[in-house]
Amino acid sequence: MRYAMKNLFKVLCVFTIIVTLTLFLNPLDIKAAPADPVSSVSIERLEFSGGHAVFTVRVVGYGSTYAIIDGKSVQVRTTRLIGNPVTTFIYTVDCGVVGTGTHRFIFRAKSLNRPWNTVTQNWIFDR
Repeated sequence: MRYAMKNLFKVLCVFTIIVTLTLFLNPLDIKAAPADPVSSVSIERLEFSGGHAVFTVRVVGYGSTYAIIDGKSVQVRTTRLIGNPVTTFIYTVDCGVVGTGTHRFIFRAKSLNRPWNTVTQNWIFDR
């Protein structure tokens, strides 16, 4: 009988600790919401620096980005983050040295969550 009482006491102690930790000491009380999907992409400007074509692009919402110039993929850098509650990202895309002629720049952003839409902007320019 004494052995059973000790085991019952241990079980009740463990149960009490678990209940206390889950109800009163919840460290993960984070109010998370899904990220805003990409709603717009706009190419803000084109600058030439040392022969390089450098675009500034504004994206409203969270997404993965992809940039192409004349069919060649180029690296996208995030330069600024703006916003509350809707988040806007400002990206800088250095397309490298471009020769004379007509060039086509394409920027795509695909939402990271529902509705998983893709927003694309094109810019055709002469150098």
